[in-house]
Amino acid sequence: MFVSTNRNFKQFIICCFLSLSFGLFAQVDSLQQAYIEKGIEQWQDGLMALSNGEKYYGQIRFEIKSGTLSEHIEFRKNTNDFSQIFMAETCDAIQWGDFELISLPKDFKKPLDKMFYLNMYLGSTIQVFFEPKFTKSSKPESLRFLVYKEGIYTSVTKAKFKRTLYNLFGDSALWRDKTNDKDWFKFSNMYEVAKFYDSNIVFVNTRFEDE
Repeated sequence: MFVSTNRNFKQFIICCFLSLSFGLFAQVDSLQQAYIEKGIEQWQDGLMALSNGEKYYGQIRFEIKSGTLSEHIEFRKNTNDFSQIFMAETCDAIQWGDFELISLPKDFKKPLDKMFYLNMYLGSTIQVFFEPKFTKSSKPESLRFLVYKEGIYTSVTKAKFKRTLYNLFGDSALWRDKTNDKDWFKFSNMYEVAKFYDSNIVFVNTRFEDE
């Protein structure tokens, strides 16, 4: 668990990527397919937002090492420009083609040591990121998820998936009832699990306010 020191983090993400502020997990298969066919080490148009507040539009390239995203990107303004290397520690967020990547700590006990996570779900009460593991023969796996709720990041691993999510999302009675469906409540279905909570916690709160 990690308490964010940036209270405007979510607003920053929305402003940076307003046109892409929807669940992107459905597009991960296309990214995996691109990796199988030709790798994702290719230039894409995008936006780089640095931790000092500067933003740059241009072309961005990532690398894959042992199936995981590298901890740096290459950036150039156009095809004829020289490229520059930017480490995850110097970035806040990246728009790479149709995908959003966020720079967050690898280990929240060492918050300055960062890596890139894919944005999976941007909701009204939570935001979910995941650390992908790409392979040449199957769909990408998630090594872990990060859930941002009420200013706190929580790591969600497969081993402690149910316990962690009960602690995070257990304030929704509708969500708790839904978890009785074992085919639905599982690590590989994190996008739908998070989306259901986010959609229904707003409904429950509104209902109580109306009463």
